[in-house]
Amino acid sequence: MKTKSLYTAIVIMVVVNCVMYFIVPLSARVLVLYDDVWEIVAMALAAIFLLKAGHYAVGLEQKSLQLFASGFGCWTIGQIFWTIFHILHPEAEAPFPYISDIGFFAFYIFVLFGLFILLKHYLPFISTKQWLFTVIFFIILIGIAFPLVLLPSIRSIELTPLGKFLSFIYPLLDIVIIALLIPVIGLTEGGRIGQSWIIIVIGFALLTTADVIFSYLEMTGYSASFLISKSGFLWLLAGLIVMAGAVKYIEAHSK
Repeated sequence: MKTKSLYTAIVIMVVVNCVMYFIVPLSARVLVLYDDVWEIVAMALAAIFLLKAGHYAVGLEQKSLQLFASGFGCWTIGQIFWTIFHILHPEAEAPFPYISDIGFFAFYIFVLFGLFILLKHYLPFISTKQWLFTVIFFIILIGIAFPLVLLPSIRSIELTPLGKFLSFIYPLLDIVIIALLIPVIGLTEGGRIGQSWIIIVIGFALLTTADVIFSYLEMTGYSASFLISKSGFLWLLAGLIVMAGAVKYIEAHSK
């Protein structure tokens, strides 16, 4: 399939889902299932095209793309289990932790390793100033998230010990990923990495932001349909943007 057709397909999927999320009045049950299915589609597409982009890369950059693809693949598998639960138990709230959390947690591990490898590859080109800004940005984000998300998750009396750990570690890892995106963005200034990486980074930033929003709203006791209405579209959009970045990478390196 030509890249132009892929870009068109991405735009169509974004527009259609924007209409479905924000204009068409869906019931809470339908919205949950609709979000589940489309999140599988978006994350699977991101995984597929990241893996394909890895075929056009070399060295550590190739490994990084492959790890990112593995991460999105794990998210897809976790989301499939999550969707099956909602289909089999339409009136019930999914338990937490659930088997799907294995896939969601694995996503973070693969993505973090992918970022570490990518930054290691370009380490000589990352200035001390960029690393300092990254650390400061990380500290600021922790300062904001600690009273809003991290501390409430530890103090929760409704969660099991494993549930407390996951509620704490998910937003923490989101913040780590967001902070590590700063030096990656800095690499584009000197043309060290291409524009495709900026698109991929935007997708990662959207995804982790949606995670933090979801964690905060979940800790404050909002319903599943409300959580999805606020975070679901961002997850879907993030997956499609990462896919677009991977397509851009393939386009730039296949010539």
